[in-house]
Order: sequence, then C-alpha cells, then structure tokens
Amino acid sequence: MSLREEDKWPGKFEISDNDIKEVEDLMLKIINGDYYEVHSNNDNTHTTNYKERFNNKSISDEILDKGYIIANDKNISINTHPNLVKIPFDNERCIVTFKDTIELLLSSFSIYKEENIEDKLPKRLLPLFILLKRYGLIYFDWKERKYKLTASYK
Repeated sequence: MSLREEDKWPGKFEISDNDIKEVEDLMLKIINGDYYEVHSNNDNTHTTNYKERFNNKSISDEILDKGYIIANDKNISINTHPNLVKIPFDNERCIVTFKDTIELLLSSFSIYKEENIEDKLPKRLLPLFILLKRYGLIYFDWKERKYKLTASYK
C-alpha cells in the first residue's frame, strides 16, 4: 500500500539548513554549559543552567558508574543509605560502595585462593579491588592463601 505525497504530512513541512544550524548551536550551548533558561513565576525568577542539571548525580548513580566513591566521612550517613557501606580510607575520607559489592568481593577472596585473582574477578569488582590493594586496605595472607580486608566496614 502506498501513500500519496499529500497524505504523508498534513500541510507543508520543510526544514532548512538554518533550522539545523540553530538546533546544533543550541545543543552545543547545552553541552558546554553556556545555555541558561530563565523561568518567571510572578515574583520569583529562577535561572537553570543545564550543565549543572546533568552533573548533579545521586550517590547511587555515581557508585553504579565507578563501583565506589571516595567521600568525606562526615557527608555520608549510613543510616540514611542502608544499602551503602563505608570503609575508612584516611582520617577524613572513606570509600563508599554498595553492601552487596563488598560482600561479593570478600566472598570472591574465599573462592579464589590465589594471589593473582584480577583475571577471575567480575569486571565491576575490579576497580574496587585495585583501589583497596593499591592503598593497603587488603592484603594476601599466605597462611590462609586468600586476600583479607584490613579495615572493618560499617
């Protein structure tokens, strides 16, 4: 079944090169953070910067992206985020990750009882494992032949 040209679009619809250029310029402004939108409601005027809107992620989104985050110990409350755990990193900061992620990593240590387990760990655990190993928060116990966490997590 074929449609006649006049049946495809009600009325004429044409996009010019200037229209395309205008849309491209607007998208570049949004990406670069140069685009601001002003909203007026009676006495209140609110300006929105779209770059700030895209950069404001929740803690969970950041952890999903990276596997962990390093945050100020005072800024994260485990009571408000019951699925998160904190591992002390230094005096002021801590590593924050999901509870199931750290438990999966610790159970992997019991399963793979060898020093070089980087190839056997799931991909999402590898960044956390490398960070913990680099900063001495885990070590390989030669007597038990498995990695152990040096710090306790809450």
